Amino acid sequence: MKKNEIATKSRTVSSWDKTEGWNDDNILEFILARKKSIEALIRDKEVHLRSVPAGKLRIINRKDYAEYYLRTDPGDHNGKYLPKKEMGLVSRLVQRDYDQKVLNAALKEKRILTEYSAFFRKNREV
Repeated sequence: MKKNEIATKSRTVSSWDKTEGWNDDNILEFILARKKSIEALIRDKEVHLRSVPAGKLRIINRKDYAEYYLRTDPGDHNGKYLPKKEMGLVSRLVQRDYDQKVLNAALKEKRILTEYSAFFRKNREV
């Protein structure tokens, strides 16, 4: 299975033939499979975010280079300078910010999928 495919019980989403079309069963199957993969992503990001140090990264772009500062106190505008040997910390802080945005988007998608699957099930019964 490729990374961008969603596996359902019987096949991946990309394996659906366009001529087959979508019906109630495979739509609901797709929604539930997507929700399952989103929940796995959420768990992964939450675990990762627990292990990253707190604080905000302040980046100052100079003419030929960038300077990085770690702000742990909201009242401290400048923060502590991070030298080149601290680039590992810089990359972890940047990754944390990215992971937080991914987590927020995944939580939003999970909520939408949950609402849609409940709506879909309710209307199928009618």
